[in-house]
Amino acid sequence: MRTYCELASRMPVLGVNPLAVSILPVVIFPALPIGGESLDIKSGYTYREAVSAMEGYGEQGQPTYP
Repeated sequence: MRTYCELASRMPVLGVNPLAVSILPVVIFPALPIGGESLDIKSGYTYREAVSAMEGYGEQGQPTYP
């Protein structure tokens, strides 16, 4: 565990993390082949909206968005 903490506290690793976090919602999540709007890019949703979205993903989207 100590080795991981030493690695994670290095400056290059800390610099890449915000970059990755900003790229995921803008580039990766919208490009997923799920057949509907991704819940990951919404600012919030109710349980009913989540269930409806999951049902709308269909056969193609379910393996991609489990």
